Amino acid sequence: MPEHICTPNISCGTGAFSGNVTLQANLDLQDSDKILLGTGDDLEIYHTGSHSYIRHVGTGFLQIRTEVDDGDIIIQSDDGSGGITQYIRADGSEGEAQLYHYGNQKLATKSTGIDVTGNTE
Repeated sequence: MPEHICTPNISCGTGAFSGNVTLQANLDLQDSDKILLGTGDDLEIYHTGSHSYIRHVGTGFLQIRTEVDDGDIIIQSDDGSGGITQYIRADGSEGEAQLYHYGNQKLATKSTGIDVTGNTE
């Protein structure tokens, strides 16, 4: 007979763990439940049922970074016709910040200034 019998649903007030916690499946939070990070709960990640948020409420900066050699950071959204396209790229291999309109590059920073594509009016 097993020494410990587990119940699939655990309900309690506040719990504390020391050491690492490893999940073998998803962490399933409901609308407006938050993942709180930092001693003062300075970083929040949550969904309200209508919108999703990564919210920095502490001091200092919110930094998004990749440490992959020549890696990029890409911000994507709807392309106006049901697909997904990029709007902002931090290009780690070229050293450029790039702006897009519906997936078409319009501006890129260069070591000498900027390159603009299309009408500048």
